Amino acid sequence: MKSIIFILIVLNCFKLYASDETGNKNSPFKLVDMKCADDSDETLDTTPQSPPLNIDDPETPGCHTWEVNILVDGDLTKDSKRYEFPLIDLNYGIGNNIEVSFATPHVTNISNGETMSSIGKSEAGLKWMFYNGDKSKTNMAINPRIEFNADGSNSKGVKLGILDRGTTISLPFLISQKMGETKNGDIMVSASASYNKVIGTSNSDSIAAGAAIGFPLSSNTSLMAEINDERQTSVNEFGDRDQIVKVNVGFLHSINKQVSLFGSLGQSINSSDGQTHKYFLIGIKTTFGK
Repeated sequence: MKSIIFILIVLNCFKLYASDETGNKNSPFKLVDMKCADDSDETLDTTPQSPPLNIDDPETPGCHTWEVNILVDGDLTKDSKRYEFPLIDLNYGIGNNIEVSFATPHVTNISNGETMSSIGKSEAGLKWMFYNGDKSKTNMAINPRIEFNADGSNSKGVKLGILDRGTTISLPFLISQKMGETKNGDIMVSASASYNKVIGTSNSDSIAAGAAIGFPLSSNTSLMAEINDERQTSVNEFGDRDQIVKVNVGFLHSINKQVSLFGSLGQSINSSDGQTHKYFLIGIKTTFGK
């Protein structure tokens, strides 16, 4: 699946680049776009995105705009249950095509009748939407991120064994494309590919890829579905690469222009640990500023 996604991304980039006119001031390729555009678009957002999915989209909150997500999620197996509650995700738009973000959860792990909790790993990121094709309805971005233990390698979570040591640096490439439209909104697809470098521990690096589709269910609710594949780059002691493949179905319900509710349910379809993972997520999104 990762090979197909990569080939489609590369071919689409060449097509878009070839169609762009050199020297065009209105070129969709942007370094930094600090001219705040009029954000009066009232159309339903159907682009697959995180949250409620794992896959993220290339778009940013918009010029001088805050986006705050507060949510709870869970990863449930036969032997253990892991919750993040609350998870607070802060995003701020710098200009029209730059986003800075920071997220941190409180983690609770229940296993063998024992409950342990601590502050989870924090994640800081910078998203650069370098291509914004109004005519082609295509957006592309890179989104470097760093995930780390905020209180160091000897954090409570590491000592309890519910957090990994080390830091993960990720470099995702994100793309979204309009595929069609209905009377209530657009039909959108998204794809992503990422290399995740682990430092400060013996854990293997990993590569991840995903694809998703979103479409309107009504004038204020969109449905989204995704498939994700993540696997380590090094083989384990048995000569295999640890891997997890999972699917999610989510929704985004707009209450008004500033407030939305979202949620998702999912399950692993292939996991190297031999367990079936069931996932859930629910939360609220608010946007304000400008």
